[in-house]
Amino acid sequence: MARPILPLLAALLLPPALAAAADSAEVMGKRYMRYEGCMVKRFGDNFYERLGIATAINRWGAPEPTTNSLALQPQAVLAADAHCRKESGIEKEPRPRG
Repeated sequence: MARPILPLLAALLLPPALAAAADSAEVMGKRYMRYEGCMVKRFGDNFYERLGIATAINRWGAPEPTTNSLALQPQAVLAADAHCRKESGIEKEPRPRG
């Protein structure tokens, strides 16, 4: 008797969980867009290419400097990156290794 209830429970509980995941992805996507805008204000358009910063797509689907590439940058770039990540609310998010 309990088996028919499981699909019903799954049907009721799964859509809100999927909606929450989609909302999280949208929120994080916006945060990474703010980060990108902050960095563009400091270094100009196409700064990744001009500064030789390698990027990778992170778990939220946004391009982001890799840990290894960023480690090779001057202090001014590291400081700007830290500031922009904090300002955008992504300072605790893991960065792609690359």
